[in-house]
Amino acid sequence: MTPYITGSLGRTADGLAGTDGLSATAAAWQESWDRQQEAYLPDREERFAAMLDAVDALVDGDSPRLLDLAGGTGTISLRALARFPRARITLVDLDPALLALARASLLDRATVLCADLSHPGWHDRLPHRDYDAVLTATALHWLPAERLADLYGRTTGAAAPGRAPRQR
Repeated sequence: MTPYITGSLGRTADGLAGTDGLSATAAAWQESWDRQQEAYLPDREERFAAMLDAVDALVDGDSPRLLDLAGGTGTISLRALARFPRARITLVDLDPALLALARASLLDRATVLCADLSHPGWHDRLPHRDYDAVLTATALHWLPAERLADLYGRTTGAAAPGRAPRQR
């Protein structure tokens, strides 16, 4: 495996993104997306680090099963994989452009699903019933209050027995 030595994602240019032209393009778009987001959330990396610190403290083993809700381009998933290389991740988002970037950036390291979190049956598409932690960053506030309450109920149920979902 390529050592994780450079870049804001803690990986080399060919690390998680691979070495072919499409993956290099995906890595460039991923970096561009992260820079744009950091302009609005200057403490974004610290939030992600705190989230992953919580996963590290609460989850046994080195291969947690993680659910990345409204995962967009895979920003949280990439950082989770840098920290937990054996993690099993399911990323869910609705935007086809962001999902294409997530798939290109994550390659086969995560399951990437297109689902509308505002739809009552979104969770039926998940490949697993239980997850060790539920991660999310900045998109859930767009959901109406009643849908958000349902989503929190569903994700609490998705967390493995004895585990608390990690929501941000």
